[in-house]
Amino acid sequence: MYKKKFLLLHAYFFLCLAESNAQQLPFINYTPSDGLVNNQVRNMYQDSKGRLYFMTFGGLSVFDGARFTNYTQAGGLAIDLVNDVLEITPDSIWVATNTTQLNCLVKGKIITVKTKDGFCPVINSFFKSRAGTIYVAADDGLFVWQDRRFRKLSFLYKGKEGGEFVMQIQEAGKFLLIRHNNSLSKNPGVLFLYDPAQEKIIEADTSLLIFHFARHVNGDIWAATGKGIRILREGDLNKGKIIPEMLPDGYSSVRDIPVSLIKFDQLGSLWLSSYEKGVYFIKNAEPAVLYNVNSGLGSIRISYIFQDREGNYWFLPEGKGAQKLVANNLEFFDRPFPNTMVNDLCAEKESDSVWLLSNNTRKLILSVNGRLKAFTIPADLIYMGRMLAKGFSLYLYNQFSVFSLQVSPGDPKVRITHFFKDTSGLKGNGVIDPNGNLIFSSDSAIHVFLTNKTTFTCPIPFYTDQVAIDKRGVVWVATRSSKLLSFSLHPRDPLHYLQSETDLSEQMPAISPRSVAVDDSGRIWIGTRYKGLYCFRYSANRLNMLYHFTSKEGLTDNSINFLNVDRDNNIWASSPAGLDKLEVMTGRVVIKNITQGNNLSLSFNKVMNDRSGTTWALNESGNLLKVYDRPITRLPFTPQLYIAGIRAGTRLFTDADSIHSFSYRQNNLMISVAAPSFYDEKQVKYSYLLAGSGNKEWTDPSRNADLNLINLSPGQYTLKVKASFPGDRYPEQLLSYSFTIQPPWWKTWWFRLVFIVAAITGIFYLIRLYYQRKLEKQLVILEKKQAIEKERTRIASDMHDDLGAGLSTIRFLSEKVKRNSFSDTTRIDAEKIVSNADELVQNMNEIIWAMNEKNDTLEDLVFYTRAYAMGYCEENQLLCEIQIPDDIPRLFLSGEIRRNVFLTVKESLHNIVKHAAASSVTIQFSMDPSLHVIIHDNGSGFSLSKNTKGGNGLRNMQKRIETLGGVFSVMDGKGLTIEIMIPL
Repeated sequence: MYKKKFLLLHAYFFLCLAESNAQQLPFINYTPSDGLVNNQVRNMYQDSKGRLYFMTFGGLSVFDGARFTNYTQAGGLAIDLVNDVLEITPDSIWVATNTTQLNCLVKGKIITVKTKDGFCPVINSFFKSRAGTIYVAADDGLFVWQDRRFRKLSFLYKGKEGGEFVMQIQEAGKFLLIRHNNSLSKNPGVLFLYDPAQEKIIEADTSLLIFHFARHVNGDIWAATGKGIRILREGDLNKGKIIPEMLPDGYSSVRDIPVSLIKFDQLGSLWLSSYEKGVYFIKNAEPAVLYNVNSGLGSIRISYIFQDREGNYWFLPEGKGAQKLVANNLEFFDRPFPNTMVNDLCAEKESDSVWLLSNNTRKLILSVNGRLKAFTIPADLIYMGRMLAKGFSLYLYNQFSVFSLQVSPGDPKVRITHFFKDTSGLKGNGVIDPNGNLIFSSDSAIHVFLTNKTTFTCPIPFYTDQVAIDKRGVVWVATRSSKLLSFSLHPRDPLHYLQSETDLSEQMPAISPRSVAVDDSGRIWIGTRYKGLYCFRYSANRLNMLYHFTSKEGLTDNSINFLNVDRDNNIWASSPAGLDKLEVMTGRVVIKNITQGNNLSLSFNKVMNDRSGTTWALNESGNLLKVYDRPITRLPFTPQLYIAGIRAGTRLFTDADSIHSFSYRQNNLMISVAAPSFYDEKQVKYSYLLAGSGNKEWTDPSRNADLNLINLSPGQYTLKVKASFPGDRYPEQLLSYSFTIQPPWWKTWWFRLVFIVAAITGIFYLIRLYYQRKLEKQLVILEKKQAIEKERTRIASDMHDDLGAGLSTIRFLSEKVKRNSFSDTTRIDAEKIVSNADELVQNMNEIIWAMNEKNDTLEDLVFYTRAYAMGYCEENQLLCEIQIPDDIPRLFLSGEIRRNVFLTVKESLHNIVKHAAASSVTIQFSMDPSLHVIIHDNGSGFSLSKNTKGGNGLRNMQKRIETLGGVFSVMDGKGLTIEIMIPL
């Protein structure tokens, strides 16, 4: 069920109907179902960011316009009963609970304040003087905050130390006005004037029982007493005197009313709470207006009244949560007439006259500049339907008849003429044209009722709900069948009074029109059944659409019942859900939800404007809404957009300024923003752009103040957030927040650097280990080779020493036998022994040379081979030429290589001597880069056909070379050429 509400800015609406209980305040309720921590709210406070603090019996609620954040004992409060709060620095709020412990709300987290001496009184309220000194009203007396501790001030009264159960402190010039708890204090009702400089009471008043006091803008103190309200003048207080005065005559209506709470708003208006009556509102010493449960208050017992920086009023009815009254220019009347309703209204933007019609009471009410006059319609007049007026000429019409009424302000009688009767049934709405004629729409025709009592009818394709006339006097009709027609007026030709001017039906979209209006700029506005509001401009025989608005763009409803244009060329649209105002500015249209912004959900079927700029809207139930043209009461305040919290995974960060980096596991962020505005806070919209994500488009404006950023990749981001306020009440607010999603540790630069260094180190270590092991193996092999070489050398030495000596002995003995023998046979055998001994010595020397490690060089091989070849060829009368390079590399050659190469050369020379019948041989050595040995003779060559035994010597030589990894080749032509290639 909707809540009826309004803000009464005038004492009375109708002089004859001035009872305030006929008016409904536009209260908006906040309870635990809306997020409030507890229904029993004691006090309210607003910090520098605009956030509201609700102090309750069940904890502390902080409201930023987008969400309630609640704090209880489970969240760090000493106890749940909160007495008062005070902002010390931005984002640092002292919280006094009803115990000897002080909490502080620091950037969204509750901590305990540690005083210098560890003492904290039970604080009832804080008071911060204009000089910035913090005083504390406590159960134990009066304290001041100094040197990080609460110092108790002396409070001597009648020679005794008092001051217990101090409840309220107020600055009065250079002094403090002190009030105690009347129920608990030993001095109930005593009002103290205290000098903090001397720390003593300079005046006390016991004549009145003081319940509350408040400071007027002029410096006077108004006190709520058991005998009514009294004034303590600032001049008297500065002199140290408490002299209660009676209220001036302008406040006589509330002078003697017992009240429990006094509150001055920021415009100087007075609010009084009476536990017996409700809340009184007095503006500019006008008669008091009483608000109670019939006006929408949750209770007549109001514990506190608060006004925020936007001018909104907050009431705390006992046990009913909190109620907000938006400071708007509205009045809503549930029943403006006693026991009846309004059936129709008519207002002209060229006139101050506003007419209201009540059918069942047969009353016409004329309102001119707030002065009202009632006219009675004759009882025999048939049931009336609707009304149109131009000045004091009126038309009353229903589905059967049209009546003309002539009214004179000085004559209570109404002259009535039965103007027209049609039993076919008239419907729709009408207008009065510039010539004073009534133009009325029905099912399939437009009727014109001329002032000379003649009638003109013009057929139209289908039923139309509203007729509009533009500044040129052209009549516009939009039918339900989506036909758009215009007619020109021809007063000089009554028989053809309406003539068709344009038919734009072919250019009209199928939008099912229900209302039409034409503004002073010639724009055609058409309200539809369910597609919102269209705006067209007709130019050069073309109908061009300028705007299309729906609830998505801010309209209260997509069904538009009635349209009207006010004196400032603004468009007013009434719908089944409320009333909207569209202000056409340069290049854009601002939509203001007049009723929705005040939580007023009513169906309005008509809206009109008078010359003063006041808008009148009629509800289907006969209720009346009045919207004043005077500016909305707006205080110099602009909400600031800020980040309320960041949830990253399971962690909540309440201080965005201190966190700008998140781990890769915290790449799903919910960033909660707020722009504390409490004027229709549910219509504040937010959009954002995340730079760094690749998306360069702003999101669509949304009422959701929690921005979800999902699955963010590692990198740097800048979140830009924009807040827009309903009806462009405030400029758009922007904020920018930069943050970084850190990459996983295995993707960080330092890890990559460490990995590269480690990889290089590892590779280096592996290479080093490989070569180390290779060197170790080579060392082992070398050691083995060295051992072998040493063994070879030893064997060679032993062979040289032992076998050589033995063979030499055999040879010498054989020589001796041969010399001393006289037998040819013996001589021949001795010669063989000598020859074999020489050959064995030669072979042994070759073996010893090959085995001796001292000969393991390429140079030794070349020179040893040359020496052998030269000697061998000389013994066998063979001319030998040996070619050796001048520079022989000093390369190591194993004994195996030297022996096989030498034996191959030796075998080649032996074959040349034995088989080639050659006279010369050439041996060529080269080292580029392998060892090449070429042996060429000028003999008869070689052919397998000549050697049927198969050439075992060549095969042995080839095998020797191939075992060394070399290449052995034989070429026959002009002698024989043997080529040996051994890799070095």
